[in-house]
Amino acid sequence: MTPKSTNEAGLQIADLLANPIGRFILDIKKTEPGHEIDYSILEKKLRSNGLIILPK
Repeated sequence: MTPKSTNEAGLQIADLLANPIGRFILDIKKTEPGHEIDYSILEKKLRSNGLIILPK
């Protein structure tokens, strides 16, 4: 095992992949802050201000 203090690229990639793979295998759904709002409500508010989202 290589100590984390060496800061190698392979260790950084392993750190980036470990959490998402673990959540996938354990079937844990992570909710991000701000994702609690229903998208349809947000879309109505944005469209009323003249924002156009393509494609419709």
